[in-house]
Amino acid sequence: MDRISTYGASQLYISRIMQTQVRMQKEQLQSTTGYVTEDYSGIALDARTAINLENSTALADAFMAANASVQVRQNAANTALTAAQTSINTLKNRLISFASGQMKDQTAIRDVQDVAMRTLTELQSSLNTSVDGEYLFAGGRKDTMPVNFPVTKLADFQKMFDGSMTTYPTLRGADLLDIHLTNRDTGAVSFDSSSGLIIPANAGAYAKVPSSSYVHVSGTAQIVGGVTVSNDGDLTIKGHALSNTGRTPLVETSDAGSGTFLTLSNGSVINTTGALSFSYDKDGQMVVSPATGNSLTTMVPGTRFTISGSDATIATTSATDTTKLVGTNFYTYNGNATSATGLTISRGDDLVLVNNNNTLTFTATETSTMADVVNWINAQVDSSVPAPSPAIAKAMVDNQGRLTISNLNGSSGSPISVRGALSGVLGIGGTVPVGAGAVGSAGTPVVGTSLLTGAVAQTATSLGTPPIAVGDTLTVQVGAAAPATLTVTANTTLTDIARFIQLQDPSTRNADGSLNTLGAQVGVSGGAMTVTNNNGSGNGYTLGGNVAAALGLTGAIADGAATTGSAQPSLNGNYDGSFIVTKFDNVTGKMTIANDTTPSQSETLDATAVTLKRDTGVDGIPDTIVPTGLTTGSATFTLSGDTVTMTLPSGGTDLSTVYSVGQPVTIGGTDNHNGTYEVSAVTANTISYKINTDMLRVGPFLAQSGRTDMKMSFSTTVKPLDTKDTSPDVPGTISSGVATLDQKVFGGLSFTSAGKIVSSVKDALLDSKNMPYPPVGTLITLKGDSDVNAGVYEVTANDGTTLNIRCKTLKTETAMPQTEMTAQSWYKGDTLSLNTSINQTTTIETSLTASDSAFEKVIRACGIIAQGAYGTAGGLDQHPERVEQAIALLKDALSHSSTTPMPFGKEEASDLDGLQKKVGLNLSAIQNSNTALTQMKSFFVNRVSDIEQISSTEAITALLADSQALQTSYQALAKMQQMSLINFLK
Repeated sequence: MDRISTYGASQLYISRIMQTQVRMQKEQLQSTTGYVTEDYSGIALDARTAINLENSTALADAFMAANASVQVRQNAANTALTAAQTSINTLKNRLISFASGQMKDQTAIRDVQDVAMRTLTELQSSLNTSVDGEYLFAGGRKDTMPVNFPVTKLADFQKMFDGSMTTYPTLRGADLLDIHLTNRDTGAVSFDSSSGLIIPANAGAYAKVPSSSYVHVSGTAQIVGGVTVSNDGDLTIKGHALSNTGRTPLVETSDAGSGTFLTLSNGSVINTTGALSFSYDKDGQMVVSPATGNSLTTMVPGTRFTISGSDATIATTSATDTTKLVGTNFYTYNGNATSATGLTISRGDDLVLVNNNNTLTFTATETSTMADVVNWINAQVDSSVPAPSPAIAKAMVDNQGRLTISNLNGSSGSPISVRGALSGVLGIGGTVPVGAGAVGSAGTPVVGTSLLTGAVAQTATSLGTPPIAVGDTLTVQVGAAAPATLTVTANTTLTDIARFIQLQDPSTRNADGSLNTLGAQVGVSGGAMTVTNNNGSGNGYTLGGNVAAALGLTGAIADGAATTGSAQPSLNGNYDGSFIVTKFDNVTGKMTIANDTTPSQSETLDATAVTLKRDTGVDGIPDTIVPTGLTTGSATFTLSGDTVTMTLPSGGTDLSTVYSVGQPVTIGGTDNHNGTYEVSAVTANTISYKINTDMLRVGPFLAQSGRTDMKMSFSTTVKPLDTKDTSPDVPGTISSGVATLDQKVFGGLSFTSAGKIVSSVKDALLDSKNMPYPPVGTLITLKGDSDVNAGVYEVTANDGTTLNIRCKTLKTETAMPQTEMTAQSWYKGDTLSLNTSINQTTTIETSLTASDSAFEKVIRACGIIAQGAYGTAGGLDQHPERVEQAIALLKDALSHSSTTPMPFGKEEASDLDGLQKKVGLNLSAIQNSNTALTQMKSFFVNRVSDIEQISSTEAITALLADSQALQTSYQALAKMQQMSLINFLK
């Protein structure tokens, strides 16, 4: 070296050495770790990208970890669904096999009911599947066991549901019902034994209790006269009873009045229907038929409307003397008051008179009238007597619709036997005795059944001014005898009042209990009741009580005198109320309706939206707009009991100057209260009106009279005569050990809501030894042209005319203040929908609930089959129709079909096939998501690796190069440090 190093050069050289050392440290770390740097500062330019990519990788890992958990749950759910499908198919196939075999065999029935019960428990086990402490079929309540049936043994199940008095719910809403109603919801609750109804004070309180619900009632026990009266216990709700705005249950009628009009919720009015007819369908809803065809075509299901202006005037109809017997319920004769038989007379029905061994027969045709019957009887002669042969009988119809026959054969003649189907219908069957005089003199007449029923005899609560109400009384005193008292119930009719008055005078009754033309005679003409005293013994009648006062019949009626009461007004409003269309038949033009409970809901809206109309004509239809005079403020509708009050802001039109109590008002512009109503109270800015109350029906029967289409069959040990199907020992026919009775035996059957079946022919249900036939304990099957009141029932009493059947009956209790109604569902989860994100862009619905209709339909099918023990009225052996119902539900649960008719109406579309597809699609989505996440993660990892990692070979090569350079630098630096002026001078 030929020069001397400067200090500056030395420091620069040292600096470079140090840089090499730093670089070597980095290269040593890189060669050891494989990473470019220990922190992001070493990759500052790419740090953001690396961080984002690392976060994306972590998110993918999180999704895949969560997906693994979801995948386990979905696989477990799929396993549970497969197990449920196996159980369902087993039951379905067993039922199909059972349906094609011996459906009456006790062993087979027990076996199929065991299978149904086992399916319930297996399904409960499957639906209670849990993973990691979370239940799969509980919706959002993952920590709650979703299914809990109250019983799991068949015997215990049949104690709850005997298949007759208490039946398993047939509707989804009833099967899942979970409620707790108190008097805060219902108001005071009344129980009516005669109608079989539970009646809340608040009109719409039971809107959420579906038909067929199984509920528990409590809080009704009370002490009356030292005796405990209670309706506490378990009940099956048979249905909802339609009622009018007077809280009276609707009854069947063929004429609700020609002034009836409908106001739809959209404001349109239909007044072209003519008289509306009301009849029951099998579920207790009303089928409404218009007199004018095609007048109800706009009444599609879901249409809400009000009925107004309906009436059923006492003793007045459009029927005449030529009204046909066949197919009609109405007739008159000789100008007397119209009568409604409540019976359907069929072509071929006969009236037979047997006189002096000669059989005389009248046969009804489509053109026969009541006048034909009377004229035929009066025209019959005794052919054994030379001409001119004398007439054998005299017939007439009194103003109660009673056919009366007197024997004219005289004391030397023969009694007349009255037989045939028409004799039962008219209540005139039996023997007409001869008189004490010569030929032509009338003997003691035989009087038929009073036929003031149906539309002619409306409920007594519609009568009188003021109206007669439930609990009102009528007292009748004959001479010095103790007064007798009739207490009005919700089902009391004008007929009941008339018959009660008649029966108090013993001279009115013949020895066999039938009524005659002596004693007390009661008639109705021109809307007024007349009571005639014909007892001939000098005993007067004294009528009292508020019923007599309302009818204008108070005071004494001397022997031989008559008193006519006050004329009663038309019974307006008997079918008025708010209703909703549930079904419309395009072929017949008939609609099926139910109570509309929407008007019971409170509502607040802009007062300027409310429209009002009033009636200014003579048709009773509000058609004149009433300006409210309002420009601002809110209108409210509130409910108290069964009364709705509309309140408008002050300062508008004084409503009390426009409307008065009893007038109609049409309300529009609201969501819940559009319709026509009768004003019950009015002030300057309020109008109050009644709405119809939704009542629950518990009684076994819908009240009906005169069902001549019914056939009654039951097992019997009586043998028919050889080559015949009859026996002289019993009425009716016998075939293969099954007895059948029809209208030829009992005329018409009447049904009461308290569980009574009444024959219109006295003692028709006795055998030749006057023993009950059918006997007590017998299971009878009733079938008719209509399914109303058809079914299987156990006879608990038979007096020859009236059958009592085993059923749940109510005890009359009024305005009970502490009543509760509860129902607990077997489903304990919720319906929360749970969604799970399986990646950043995809979400799947993973929630499954045991209340899904796919499972609920199966549970309902199992309950329908399992209920009712063999040999009882509710047993499967008596109800083979349940098998087809259950099969239909099971098939729909497995695979829904929108075109297949279902036994209990339209079912929800969900099915097991759909649930399995849903789970399968979820599993497929999870798998696809995981595949995509794996691929994305690989890309992210590689890109991060490109940024953060370095090749070990590259790092070592650089390290070796820098190491050699550093060694060289050290050597050069050492030489430089040896260079000095002294050394240079040496």
